[in-house]
Order: sequence, then structure tokens, then C-alpha cells
Amino acid sequence: MSLRWLNVVFGGWMLATGLVAGPRTPEFGDHIFLGLAIFLVAFLAMALPRLQAVNVVLGAWAVLSPFVLGYLDAGLAVNDIVVGILVCWVALTPPRPHRPRGRAAPAT
Repeated sequence: MSLRWLNVVFGGWMLATGLVAGPRTPEFGDHIFLGLAIFLVAFLAMALPRLQAVNVVLGAWAVLSPFVLGYLDAGLAVNDIVVGILVCWVALTPPRPHRPRGRAAPAT
């Protein structure tokens, strides 16, 4: 699995935790927005690598949002901080060079 797919998973995770938090919490809207944005940008960034910078910004917001929005649930705040750091890390990690799989050509 390519490292880039991890941000797709992290976006889905943020979306799921927003649904768990429920619509009556300050975490709900932030998680829905971040989950969808990270998910979609991660897919688009596979074709347009320059978009990884957007995921760095979204990851940074995920780290800051519990403090800015005043989350009520400490567990969701820790979740956002950890996922935000991981999203930034994945977005900033350069892709590995492609190596073809299979047998090496015979020496002549």
C-alpha cells in the first residue's frame, strides 16, 4: 500500500469520528469538514502532487482546532492532534521511487 493512501484512511477516520461525536457538539462540523477535505484532497493529490500542501494545512488545522474551537471531549481532541500530525507527516513524506517488480534481467 502506498503511503499516500494513508491520508485517504485518515480522512475517512475523521469523518467517522465526527459521526460518533454527534451533531450537537462543536467537534461534529469540524470533523465532517476535515474528514471530507482530507479524503478528497488525498485522492486528488495522487494525480496532482502539489495538492499535498493542502493536506499539510488541513493536518495543521486538525492539530489546532481542539484549542481554537474548545472541544468538549478530551478523547476527540487527542484524536485530532494525533491524526493531524500523521496527515502532515504523510503529506510531507516524499514518495518512494518506483522500482519494477519481477525478475531482474539476465546478465549477458
